[in-house]
Amino acid sequence: VNMAVNMLKAKKKVLYFSLEMSTSELLDRFVPIYGNYNARDIRERAVQQDFLHGTVTELKQFDLRVVWSGAITSSDVAYEITNQQPDVVMVDYLQRLNDDKGRDTEMERLRDMVRKLKNCAMANQIPIITPVQIDKASSKSGQIRVENVAGAKDIANEADLALYLYEKENKRESINQTTSYETRLRIVKARHAMKGTDIKINFDKYNLRMTDENDGKDFEQISRELPPM
Repeated sequence: VNMAVNMLKAKKKVLYFSLEMSTSELLDRFVPIYGNYNARDIRERAVQQDFLHGTVTELKQFDLRVVWSGAITSSDVAYEITNQQPDVVMVDYLQRLNDDKGRDTEMERLRDMVRKLKNCAMANQIPIITPVQIDKASSKSGQIRVENVAGAKDIANEADLALYLYEKENKRESINQTTSYETRLRIVKARHAMKGTDIKINFDKYNLRMTDENDGKDFEQISRELPPM
């Protein structure tokens, strides 16, 4: 959702497929991120209605199309892209696509979905961005590669750009210290840029926004500097 907000600010037409959250649930995230509000204050009606109304009005000016259903398939994604001609597509998330695997294994099903999405992206010359889940063993080991995506190594062959968002555990210096964690974003694959870049990300749990703490740049600027996907 952070990436979608930043794409909208950049005047891009965003097509967002939501396979888990309803439109109202998405709005509950878009508003605090875009308006920099405390999400809890919104829920508890501690934010002035005039401010919220103004933020929602601004969001309505952007070209955001949301397709909400738990039965969306990769073919549905391709159909909507052809009809709506967006600048960027977001599918939340890959493993939730409802393509029937028939006699295929889960790995074969995901491989076919990824190839369909890649062909669609190439045919329409637009980026398709989708989160995927990483298998827990690889996540805990710290050996992060795009091939660690749960159930489908073929994603590594199809992705132009792979970003890994993870929590890094900082070792305790003394027995009395509590273990601390920091959120980081790593480029694990890039066809047109240097991979291996690892950025410390500040996630504000109150307004749900992500910013880069290394050099003070907003996550919006980081997104713009990444190559086309």
